[in-house]
Amino acid sequence: MGYKKFNRHQIFSSEMMTFHSTTIRNIENFYLQKDESMFNNLINMLNGIWDGYLYDDLLSKAKSENLIFEDYCRIESTVDFIKDRLSKEV
Repeated sequence: MGYKKFNRHQIFSSEMMTFHSTTIRNIENFYLQKDESMFNNLINMLNGIWDGYLYDDLLSKAKSENLIFEDYCRIESTVDFIKDRLSKEV
């Protein structure tokens, strides 16, 4: 499992932090509603963003979980946002 390292403190605004927090809560609720543990690989990958790790297979993992479409789109938006910011740092 590969990843890209980034400085979350430099690229996340308070709005982006709120957006990502909401995404994580939505995904946790998704698992709880299915009576499944929210301590899993996808949640771990999403929490890794707080530490500045963007995992290469985050989107494919999210897609394989059959999330609510809106929640998948939130993850995709976050990944796109981070990748866009990383491309501008080079």
